[in-house]
Amino acid sequence: MKYREELITILSSNKRFMNYLEAAHSLNIKNYCVGAGAVRDTVWAHLHNMVTVRYRDIDVVYYSKNETRAQEKEYEQQLDSYGYGVEWDVKNQALVHEWYQQKFGIAVEPYNNLHEAIGSWPELATSVAVYLDNNHNMQVIAPFGLEDLFNITLRRNPTRVTKETFEARLASKKMKQRWPKLRVVRD
Repeated sequence: MKYREELITILSSNKRFMNYLEAAHSLNIKNYCVGAGAVRDTVWAHLHNMVTVRYRDIDVVYYSKNETRAQEKEYEQQLDSYGYGVEWDVKNQALVHEWYQQKFGIAVEPYNNLHEAIGSWPELATSVAVYLDNNHNMQVIAPFGLEDLFNITLRRNPTRVTKETFEARLASKKMKQRWPKLRVVRD
């Protein structure tokens, strides 16, 4: 996968990101990863030559048909105990179909696995996640590749996101202000 090694190098060299990834790994969840904005922001800050990264939250996702939503909160509490001062957002992707319609007004089918779930995230550049395997090597999940991430390009993922939702996210997250080199692709 193009850019895979570069992604691993950028993330591995960011001490804060690695602290978050190590914390998530310490939960001993079989199918977990850290992704979305935390990965995007780390890479885009690097490509913008920014010294620090402002993390809004850290998305930790996993896939387990054998757990309840209450387990997500327990994992968040465990992560909070590290004292990193970030908001942890832990979601079991096997359960998204149970709450998504109530929160976003759209019914979704259950995901079959973690890769499928990541492939439904709002933008192609944020449909990227990483995890540490049993040998502590970083592994990458990027259903759409890494080109948009490394080309600082934001385009909607039509799997789940409407054009209106994409525009609202772009405005609410102040993406163009945060990332001056950002190229937005509208379809």
